[in-house]
Amino acid sequence: WTPVKNLAFTADLSWSRLDQKYSGTITGANTAVLSAAKPVAVYELKDQNSLTLMLRAQRTF
Repeated sequence: WTPVKNLAFTADLSWSRLDQKYSGTITGANTAVLSAAKPVAVYELKDQNSLTLMLRAQRTF
């Protein structure tokens, strides 16, 4: 949107989905790779969504 000359406002909205086809829980201590990278806990496997909004105001001289 450019309300006046040399001034612009922009917005970028992005949505992404990770459909991983897994469900249930795992314990991080059972796998050597997970226990080295994450604390020991019970992790839930499920699909994930991400929504990102970036706003920008630009003025040129």
